[in-house]
Amino acid sequence: MCIKLDARPCKLNFVLVYAPTAKSTEELTFFYGLLDNVVNNIPKREITMVIGDLNAKVGSTYGPDYNKFLGKHDLGTRNDRGETFIEFCIGNNLAIMNTMFEQHKRLLYTWTSPDGKTLNQIDYIAIQTRWKSSITNVKLTQVLTVEVITNCLWPAFRSI
Repeated sequence: MCIKLDARPCKLNFVLVYAPTAKSTEELTFFYGLLDNVVNNIPKREITMVIGDLNAKVGSTYGPDYNKFLGKHDLGTRNDRGETFIEFCIGNNLAIMNTMFEQHKRLLYTWTSPDGKTLNQIDYIAIQTRWKSSITNVKLTQVLTVEVITNCLWPAFRSI
C-alpha cells in the first residue's frame, strides 16, 4: 500500500509492506519485483519511505560499502532475506534508518518467538539517502490491539 501526503517541502510517500514469510524464493522475488515497481513509479523529487515487516535480519555487520545505506545498530546476524533487503535498498538509494541510531537492545527487537526465547529485528524504515538527515531517531513503541501486543516503529522527523 502506498500513501501519498501533500507535505512541504515536497510530497511524502509511505510504502507500507509485509514481506512473505514462506521460504519460497519465487514469492520473495515476486514481492521485491512489485515493491521495486511501486518505488520506481514514485517521482524522484518526492520523498519515499518504505516501512514494514520485511521478515529480514540485516544484522550489525557494517562496512564501508554499506555506510550510506546501513548503520551499525541492529540485532543479530544478517540472513539471506536481510541481504536481499539491503540489495533492494542500495538499488533504490534507500537508507535503513532504524540501524542508524543507537538504542538499548530491548528497543530494537520487533519480533518475539512464541516461547519468548528468540528476539529479532525484522521491521524496518527506509528513506531515500538524500532525505536521511531529516530523520532524527526511530523508536519502537508497543501497541495493544485486541489483546495482542504489537511492536511499532515511529520515525522522528527534523523540523524545517
